[in-house]
Amino acid sequence: MIFVSLSLLLALSTAVYLAVIGKTIFHKIQAVNIAGTIAVLLITVFGFLTNRPEFLDLALVYGLLNV
Repeated sequence: MIFVSLSLLLALSTAVYLAVIGKTIFHKIQAVNIAGTIAVLLITVFGFLTNRPEFLDLALVYGLLNV
């Protein structure tokens, strides 16, 4: 599970980087959307690793706000 978390952190940092240097506004919007989706996954994985199921509720709320 730690490998999954590190992989998601790498993907999140890549998405944020692409949001900063994106060529057009459409590329930047897509990168921010990807970063939000990866953040939801990270919240869920963190809740699973720490055995705190309330993080799943937080991930669901953040996922709904990310739309």
